[in-house]
Amino acid sequence: MTLRFSILGAGNGGQTLAGDLVLRGFNVVAVYDRFSEMVDPIREKGGITLLGKVLDGFAPIPLATTEIRKAVLESDVLWVVVPAYAHEYIATSMAPYLQEGQLIVLCPGYLGGSLVFQQIFEKMGCSTNVQLAETMILPYATRLVGPAMVGLRAIKKWVELSAFPAHATGLVVKKLKEAMDQLTPGPNILATGLNNPNPILHVASVLLNVGRFESEKVSEGFDFQDWISPSIARINHLMDQERLAVAEYFGFEGLSLSEFDRRSYAQAKQVVQPQGPIPPGAYSIPQRYVTEDVPMGLVPLSQIARLASIPTPTIDLMIELACLVRKENYWEKGRTLQKMGLKGLSIPQILRRVETGTMN
Repeated sequence: MTLRFSILGAGNGGQTLAGDLVLRGFNVVAVYDRFSEMVDPIREKGGITLLGKVLDGFAPIPLATTEIRKAVLESDVLWVVVPAYAHEYIATSMAPYLQEGQLIVLCPGYLGGSLVFQQIFEKMGCSTNVQLAETMILPYATRLVGPAMVGLRAIKKWVELSAFPAHATGLVVKKLKEAMDQLTPGPNILATGLNNPNPILHVASVLLNVGRFESEKVSEGFDFQDWISPSIARINHLMDQERLAVAEYFGFEGLSLSEFDRRSYAQAKQVVQPQGPIPPGAYSIPQRYVTEDVPMGLVPLSQIARLASIPTPTIDLMIELACLVRKENYWEKGRTLQKMGLKGLSIPQILRRVETGTMN
């Protein structure tokens, strides 16, 4: 059977995934975004242009829409490619239209994304039999460089995926393997979420460059690697050691930042210059390095570490600093154990939950 794909999210990652699949001959039936400014250019041009040495060409998109119903109803695989703080909105919006046997892939899931989706489906009384899965990270290094135009810098050669519950992972990877050959089965969604390197790599680099972060020049483009001074690199390393201690406690293979980079990239990143007016969302990357990575990455990591009595002083310090800088209480606003349906559970119960889908 030829799989029908819908892409939910028309930002950097969503447009890249849609264009990549189409240019390689796969059936993308729709691209959805709740913001009309993201899908209008795709509709007007009839598709998405990919630029760069990695992949180059025009990918026709039959439907670009702000109506999630249209994107959900005619698809076998729903790729959710939105910031993790939009997961609750997407889950709530798609629930009434889900079809039996559909596969929902959070790309990426951050820490506990599938659990959040399952919680929302249950609260809404959605009993449709669907399969949830999530990737560790977006498969691309990419950026929008114009309306309906993507500058693809690199494609990762290795991307971990886990299903919820974990026993379905092999079947999901097999189903998607033709379309995305770099997918590798992970132990479970908890392990996959813990190995997402972005919260460790991004947060201190932005918060400790807050003056640059807030300057007008940053909105015109930036080289993020220039922000990582020796002191920030040392803080990133301390955060990474705390994360790896949690992974080790649970018996997962923890990937350091350097090991992740070695596994993921087969080629150097190629920068593609802007080709026209760039949507505001493409400029929001530095902001998302705090507003996504702290509440959706560091907060659940810290909470799970506390259950295991593992200290995370550097991670907790970065969360507190983010709360101060952004004037937000990310401890409450973030992805808490309660939002993941894990509050009050023991560690063995949490492991049974991600492995089997139940706590029994």
